[in-house]
Amino acid sequence: MASVNNLKIQVRTRNGQHIIDSLSTKDSVAQLKATIWSLTSLHPDTCKVLIGYPPEELFLVDDDQLIGDIIKRPRETLILQEIVQSSVGNGEQLNKFAEPMNKVQIRREMRRVEVPANNSCLFVSVNFCMTNKMMNKCPQLRELIAETVKNDPITYNEGFLGKPNTEYCTWIRNEDHWGGGIELAILSKYYGVEIVAVDTQNIRLNRFGEDQDYQYRIFLIFDGIHYDPLIIESTDVNNPTQTKFATTDTQVIEMALEFARVAKEKHQFTDLKRMQLRCNNCKQSFPPEQARAHASATGHLDFSEVK
Repeated sequence: MASVNNLKIQVRTRNGQHIIDSLSTKDSVAQLKATIWSLTSLHPDTCKVLIGYPPEELFLVDDDQLIGDIIKRPRETLILQEIVQSSVGNGEQLNKFAEPMNKVQIRREMRRVEVPANNSCLFVSVNFCMTNKMMNKCPQLRELIAETVKNDPITYNEGFLGKPNTEYCTWIRNEDHWGGGIELAILSKYYGVEIVAVDTQNIRLNRFGEDQDYQYRIFLIFDGIHYDPLIIESTDVNNPTQTKFATTDTQVIEMALEFARVAKEKHQFTDLKRMQLRCNNCKQSFPPEQARAHASATGHLDFSEVK
């Protein structure tokens, strides 16, 4: 099996330079194009793409192709040159993305579904995507995860969990504790879907189960402390609302990255390294880890972020 190499790609446009370091050789060309689009606001399909020195044209035509098949070095430079659209005789622009006049346009819009901020947002969000039903806390998913971990102490050992297996099982059943990557990986395997956590602070897709060839994927947006489901609403009368998506639907990846980019521009994320939480019971302020310890010691659960 070919090894997976992380990539560091410099993208140059007439408006500046950008660095992509969130992709690997095993990601798809569709993901590369989506990432370029989110960073530069230029879609590679509307540009001439050059690679290396001396620059040679790179053709990004097969969205399912692996990046490693066309970019052979872990560090590479891509140059995007915008293609000037030509005009036809009647003064209209010739646009390769224009649809035939007799084809019905289906509009799709991604939006966030807000779930309760009660320390169970990860579990509620995953459950909503899989069932299209809103629940309050989803303790059954905490129990599912605890039993999975308990029954496989070899895989879920102290080094993996960061605490002893039995201690973790008790910890995750406590509804005051947040879920994260370990829990998303277990839920991905349980449901047989890829779970994509869209990080708004870093405009990054954190993917769980991406190497399992699952048929479907779901999207959660993560702002540093809170998860919400991302869904698609469309004018397609046969499928007006989607909470899970075929893994062949590469457009939704681009939409998720664009959603994250806009959220970051609006500063809709929490920088945990600089964040301070105020206990609304005793009016003291703490960084996140100390706030959790304070909550456990005192039973105070009403916190707000200090702006």
